[in-house]
Amino acid sequence: MTKDHRTVDLTLAGPDRVRAFLTNYTLLNPSYQGFDREILKSLVLVSATPTTAVFELTIKPAYTNGLNNLHGGCAALIYDICTSAALMVIAREGFWEFVGVSRNLNVTYIRPVPCGTKVTILSEVVHAGQRLATIRGVMKTEDGKVVSTAEHTKVNLTNVPGKSQL
Repeated sequence: MTKDHRTVDLTLAGPDRVRAFLTNYTLLNPSYQGFDREILKSLVLVSATPTTAVFELTIKPAYTNGLNNLHGGCAALIYDICTSAALMVIAREGFWEFVGVSRNLNVTYIRPVPCGTKVTILSEVVHAGQRLATIRGVMKTEDGKVVSTAEHTKVNLTNVPGKSQL
């Protein structure tokens, strides 16, 4: 069990820890009504290894733009969630246990993703030091076509003795 809706039980194995991360805001905090709530509830964890997390998501009408394709801002939000969740696999007490805050999120859009399309999002932790992490994301359709890529850098705000938090 977690301490509160912002923390995850670090004794859980990698995949269970990622699932707990995804559900904490939606299930443990029923008053949370953020715009990412629907995505958090709809993401399905496919697998998690020591450096990767793979998710599936079907693009719903609420995620689309006026052309009925995945909205670019929504794609960035999906990457933010999925790449942050990948950090939960490597987290331990004092090391990325709160997944930090975004420093930069760069998304490259390659092709449109029509409403109803099921996509797979691969998130790979490229580097995770005491203060900074870099996670790469790739979103593909079921037939393997890459629709976008992302690079997400994060800052760890966990208390590190003797170091500034900003």
